Amino acid sequence: ARVAAVEPETANADLAARNLPGVDLLRAAVVYDDFPDFAPLALAPRRARDRNTWRHALLPYSHYATPAGLQTVRCLPFFRLLGPDVTFVKLDVEGAELDILDHFPPGAWRNVTRLVFEYSFTKRPDLQPFRAILAKLRAEGFHVAYDALGSCWDHLARWPGRTDALVFCARDLQPASSSRLARTTASGRDL
Repeated sequence: ARVAAVEPETANADLAARNLPGVDLLRAAVVYDDFPDFAPLALAPRRARDRNTWRHALLPYSHYATPAGLQTVRCLPFFRLLGPDVTFVKLDVEGAELDILDHFPPGAWRNVTRLVFEYSFTKRPDLQPFRAILAKLRAEGFHVAYDALGSCWDHLARWPGRTDALVFCARDLQPASSSRLARTTASGRDL
């Protein structure tokens, strides 16, 4: 199997290159088609004693009032990267997934059998757009499960916390509404 990774931030890309030999690493950000070829990446402030470099986001998607810095990065349209050999996608792109998932054309996921993505409720807490994306994915043939599926949260207008949610989509699994996954929170406790 071929594994490809896309990482725009220099230190993270260098770390991935050292730790993931054999992975096709693209040093870029993924975006929906309607985006410039290059854009500023807002660098996350680093906390004392925290060696991680995470939650960097393209400037239009950043939630930092004052980023630690800006780095110009190349942007690649996400759906142009999905060739016929791509069957599994893990998408965590710090807010850019909202545009990617809002606007995907019919058939865009045709070869993908498994899709995992982080939905940025910290950037868009309203549940109606989230539900619309899930309906589009179901129409593409995916079974969909997510953190707290089947809980009281399903009936709210806004996501109740200051967290994001993991969404699991698969064409070859039964719906997760009766599974243990659907009855657990992100921390793993039963609801």
